[in-house]
Amino acid sequence: GISSQLHRPDVKKVISVLEAAKSSYLGPFVTLSKRIREGSMEAENNLKFLELITEPCQKLAESEPKNIPGILPSLLHCIRMISTLSKFYNTEDRLTGLLRKISNQIIRRCRDKISLEEIFNGDIEESMVCLDQTIKCGVAWKSIYRRTAKAINQSKTTTFWKFD
Repeated sequence: GISSQLHRPDVKKVISVLEAAKSSYLGPFVTLSKRIREGSMEAENNLKFLELITEPCQKLAESEPKNIPGILPSLLHCIRMISTLSKFYNTEDRLTGLLRKISNQIIRRCRDKISLEEIFNGDIEESMVCLDQTIKCGVAWKSIYRRTAKAINQSKTTTFWKFD
């Protein structure tokens, strides 16, 4: 990537020439180079931590509403690890966005399970089962999230979760 290009011999020669000429371009170039290296480190660190949630998020995306509550504790545990250990992804904005995406995926999975056509065609029993499963899924998500947030907020080693 661009960060590794900054270490190439030809780029180092250009920097040497700029230094020797006391060029006014050197300062902005050094500043930009530093920002590129820092951004690259941040991206690599974020990727490392976000890979932790790849598998549980894939399971979530493929699960029936009745199976989603079983996935959520491990998923929230991974997010807790991210919030505690990540150098860059542990901001309130990023974690809020991540939790919002998980909530939206849960809603999507529940919505996709409900068939208005079946309801309107009179398949009430099956429709009631689906509606009951989706309601239980939403209630479970809320309960598991709150339980996790409470545990985190009672811990003395982590930051508070106040994303409600």
